[in-house]
Amino acid sequence: MNDLNNTQLILLALLVSFVTSIATGIVTVTLLDQAPPVVTQTINRVVEKTVEVVTMQEDTESEVIQTVVIKEEDFITKAAENNSPNVVQVGILKKKFRIGGFGKPPKEEFELELLSTGFALNNQFVVSQNYLFDNEEESVIKTIDDHVYKVDVAVRDTANNIMLLKIGDEVESVEGVVINTEKPTSFIRTIFAKIDDVQIGQTAIVLGLRNDVVLSLGVISQLEEKKGDDEDNSQKEIIAIHTTIDINEQYVGGPLINTNGEIVGINIIIEDGRQRTIPIHIVNDMIKQIESAQAPEEDGESPLTLDN
Repeated sequence: MNDLNNTQLILLALLVSFVTSIATGIVTVTLLDQAPPVVTQTINRVVEKTVEVVTMQEDTESEVIQTVVIKEEDFITKAAENNSPNVVQVGILKKKFRIGGFGKPPKEEFELELLSTGFALNNQFVVSQNYLFDNEEESVIKTIDDHVYKVDVAVRDTANNIMLLKIGDEVESVEGVVINTEKPTSFIRTIFAKIDDVQIGQTAIVLGLRNDVVLSLGVISQLEEKKGDDEDNSQKEIIAIHTTIDINEQYVGGPLINTNGEIVGINIIIEDGRQRTIPIHIVNDMIKQIESAQAPEEDGESPLTLDN
């Protein structure tokens, strides 16, 4: 070492630095290959969403590159913010009577009985877990800003335990129920995720209602498939999505969304108490069933019922 001159020492240092960089790269790639999908998903998202802003200076033509790193939590916050206005509560207006004063007849009032969370797909339809409404009671939805709208069952999918409700007129005034009569709610038109893009290990976001909108995080843990009739099982359909999230009462009927804000499915609990998420393409098929048939309220027939 003492026999080396300054130039040789500098070259030696560069060589050591080069070898160290290659070794670091090899170790990093090896660790990423062995890491769980959730870790690599987060790292890839940060890398993909790194924004390069190029600014041309007036006095010089050199380029200044500013790197902005966007974290996954920013996508989660944005996805929840965009879809929260469409989270509603499904219920019924129950008639009751309050005893009047001396010599006065009972006064008719109503109370709003909430049954489940629901999710507005647009300004026309709300999807929710399947319920049988009493024909003598008014079925409604209530938004997070206390607007109340009448709804009618458009189609039921008994096999998947979900129903599609057609949004009707806004309820302007009901004795005994607090209703917001200011600017009407305008639901956003939601974006459906492509089922082929849904993968195990992806971040799962579920929205529900408990006084206000609530959120729970997890990952997609299983894609339940219905195998085709062909021997090689080349045609497979995703019939249910499972996550690591506990779908309790406040989330039943609410949406499962991804970090892009797209709707992946609707959370339900089936008759035996098991929880699952019905893929959004099944809900989309229900909408197509309605569009291809005459609306029940126009011809007086019962709502469509799917038993597939």
